[in-house]
Amino acid sequence: MHQAVDRVAKRKEKTMKFYRNPTFAFGFLALLTAAGPLAAEISVSEIFQNQMVLQRDVEHPVWGWGEPGENVNVEFAGQKVSAQTGKDGRWEVRLAPLKASATGRTLTISGAKNRIRFGNVLVGDVWLCSGQSNMEMPFKWGVIGGEEARRETEKFPQIRFMRFLKLKTFYPLEHSHNTGWKICNKDNLQYVSAVAYFFAREICRETGIPIGLLGNNWSGCYIEPYLSLESLEKIPELKTFADFVHQVRARDTERDFQALKQWVADSEVRREAGLPLRNPPLVFDPDHLCDKRYVSITTQYNAMIAPITRFPIRGCIWYQGESNANAGEGVEYFHKMRALIQGWRSAWKQEFPFYFVQLSSFGKVEEKPEGEFTWSSVREMQSRALELPKTGMAVTIDIGDSANIHPGNKLDVGKRLALWALKNEYGKTNLCPSGPLYRDMRKEKGGIRIRFHYAQSGLMVGEKKGIAPVREVPGGRLKQFAIAGADRKWYWADARIEGSDVFVSSPHVPDPVAVRYAFRKNPQGANLYNREGLPASPFRTDSWE
Repeated sequence: MHQAVDRVAKRKEKTMKFYRNPTFAFGFLALLTAAGPLAAEISVSEIFQNQMVLQRDVEHPVWGWGEPGENVNVEFAGQKVSAQTGKDGRWEVRLAPLKASATGRTLTISGAKNRIRFGNVLVGDVWLCSGQSNMEMPFKWGVIGGEEARRETEKFPQIRFMRFLKLKTFYPLEHSHNTGWKICNKDNLQYVSAVAYFFAREICRETGIPIGLLGNNWSGCYIEPYLSLESLEKIPELKTFADFVHQVRARDTERDFQALKQWVADSEVRREAGLPLRNPPLVFDPDHLCDKRYVSITTQYNAMIAPITRFPIRGCIWYQGESNANAGEGVEYFHKMRALIQGWRSAWKQEFPFYFVQLSSFGKVEEKPEGEFTWSSVREMQSRALELPKTGMAVTIDIGDSANIHPGNKLDVGKRLALWALKNEYGKTNLCPSGPLYRDMRKEKGGIRIRFHYAQSGLMVGEKKGIAPVREVPGGRLKQFAIAGADRKWYWADARIEGSDVFVSSPHVPDPVAVRYAFRKNPQGANLYNREGLPASPFRTDSWE
């Protein structure tokens, strides 16, 4: 069955290739919709399908299209609500808040000419799962513990997922394109995001609440394609990106539209005459203008996020940054994280929780104590994003792979994200959701004392192997600490745990002013943990370039 699903998805994605040319997609859709609804029968947004999960405890909209002035009835869980399509053919109803239910029920949508039924519909929490390849990474890519997870899926039929097709446009779309809602069973688990599944499994184990996963990913992408124009306009530091989008939208749009309009008219004549259609005209393609961070900005948001922002969600988990880190970004990445989080919350009209993964370890192990500013800078900006409300970060430097940018341990990634959700959204207030996060420093005689958040239970030297729990190393020596004086010369430091603090010193630096920890692309050997077995995030106390 899963092979058939993928074949259908591939055929659908192939037929939708015109969307990848932003101006063409906009012009063509405008032509198609100018005359009104595409079909006389009632239709509904493509996100509503069999086996879906509806978001609990909120008014839940159901929307679609039909003949202007047509009555539409929606029935679910004892509720019956009605609406009439507007002059533009659009309709929407709202179901009253629903309680969580793992019992499959039927959602019915009726119009004058047809009736649509969706079966095995659950009510629970829906999480948007987005980012680049490490979030997309399905079990079939080779996930540690994947076979065991596959055998256990029968215990979690209440976990459902939907994957969205990879499309780009420079204008927001109204329709979403996906492979349908699927149950995370042993047959199709290989197509599910491993991070998302392990995240959902932890929540289901603790709460029993059905979980819906919206897989909205693009391997190798920058963060920019997932940003909305509206969010860019609100952040002064990103003005150049907003200006670029406006320039692209304004450039030759009228010329392209007229060419498309002429092609459609010609195509109608040729089709009636039984002649083959000519190829559509080439229209403006910005891909040659500048670097990839610009040419795709907003395009994935427009095609993959905008069409689903009316569908309520509980929150978002996000795993991205490798591409931007490889481009050498610094503080700008923080502003893009702001745009992402604030922009999506604004689109959903909801300040939902946003939990993200800090970049793991990868690549060559550098021996210089001062570290480097590629992946380290992005990690630093990810930590800074915790300034935003209702955010949380899963640290993963201890479960990376120096030779593989897609580390196979996605179990711990999902579990660490789930800790944030369980504590903040599901009432498990006794949980510690994070490893130690740098709090402040204090100079003392002979060294510097570092204090941390999330270290109340104490710190330890730990060792992590595979997906096994972290093991304490009694008497172990802390690694990856460096120290410098006012001359900005860095030396490897002696670091020792003192309760919930770390005292850092070096005989080479009698008057230290700054400390760095694991501040490098691959901080192999970093081994500072809290007593809950969660790793400390890399940090630096200085602001030197």
